[in-house]
Amino acid sequence: MSGKREKKETIGHKIGWIIGSIICVAIIAGIVIATVVMPKVKGKETMEAQIQLQDIEKPIGYQLDSNDFITPLEEQSGSYQVEIQNPETIDTQNVGEYTVHFVITDEKGNQIEKTCQLTITYIKKELTIELGTLLTIENLIYDMEKAGNAVNQADIDAINQSGVGEYEIHSEYNGMQNTTKIVVKDTTPPELTLKEVTVYVGQTVEDVNQFVEAIQEKSEFNLIMDTTPDVTKEGTQEITITAEDAYGNKTTQTTKLNVVNDTEGPVFSGLNQMNITVGGSLDYKKDVSANDAKDGKVEFTVDSSKVNLQKAGTYEVTYTAKDQAGNQTTGTRKVVVSEKTTATAKANTTNTGTSANTTDDLNAKADAVIQKVTNASMSMSQKVLALVVYFKN
Repeated sequence: MSGKREKKETIGHKIGWIIGSIICVAIIAGIVIATVVMPKVKGKETMEAQIQLQDIEKPIGYQLDSNDFITPLEEQSGSYQVEIQNPETIDTQNVGEYTVHFVITDEKGNQIEKTCQLTITYIKKELTIELGTLLTIENLIYDMEKAGNAVNQADIDAINQSGVGEYEIHSEYNGMQNTTKIVVKDTTPPELTLKEVTVYVGQTVEDVNQFVEAIQEKSEFNLIMDTTPDVTKEGTQEITITAEDAYGNKTTQTTKLNVVNDTEGPVFSGLNQMNITVGGSLDYKKDVSANDAKDGKVEFTVDSSKVNLQKAGTYEVTYTAKDQAGNQTTGTRKVVVSEKTTATAKANTTNTGTSANTTDDLNAKADAVIQKVTNASMSMSQKVLALVVYFKN
């Protein structure tokens, strides 16, 4: 008996030693055991950390969707079911503040409860528009039929007449007051169209605007010539120009600068034929000009040495102009000198007797015509008719 008892005690000691060893291992690996033994506690902690809900604002007529409230973290893993518990208490057809109750269940059956706020509103909280875009009430109101009168049109007009900046529009509908933030931005670069420019060697490129065909920009802007023109030699260069508006939006375009040698002389205008009678005088420079493509209006000389104003005939006057590059142009015009006629001679006479004699001559000629086509037996009307027929024929 004692031997059996000793054997049983020995077996008992061994079993106790094994159990004790297991307990020691369990104590050393306590985290693993806790995960196994208390899955619900650990599961809830994980859900609390990984599932976050957010308050949201939605327009009138919004369809409830639990996914809109969830803000998952990057480290979220596993499958979760989010269920709204009180949909019957939420009227999304009318503005108001609503408390939404959720039950969140993970794939192991762990559950947590959370609440969020849902705001059903008639107007947007914030709107960003591009400078130059027309703001309308329809841009702000979710349901124009219900809340179209909640915003004052004058407030909209004031923003449309303003520039870049942040503005507020105050509104009210069914007892709910809102302040909407309107942000007007300029993110559109200028529209720049360039043109080719031709200058002469040594000619200064005075202004970047020489290269601009057109520019469209809603705000103030600067034009910057990124390339320095070289006008010291003939050739074609690529010119880069940047347009930058007041808000840092940029457009860069390229065009060509043609540098050419000045090989063309001035051009005359006004070299029409001149007519004069013998003994008259002329101003040969009157109404004449010489213009150069590079130098503009230039001086010119006149050679009228071949003209004799005391003798009838056709003569030629020579005009000469030279630009700064030495290009010379010669032009000519005709001068026609005519003999004086009898009438001209009489008109040129200052003697009053001559004028009287001219009147007498005319009267004599008139009397001769009357005597030729009329007679004493004619009435006055017959005489007038006879004169009309005579002059008509």
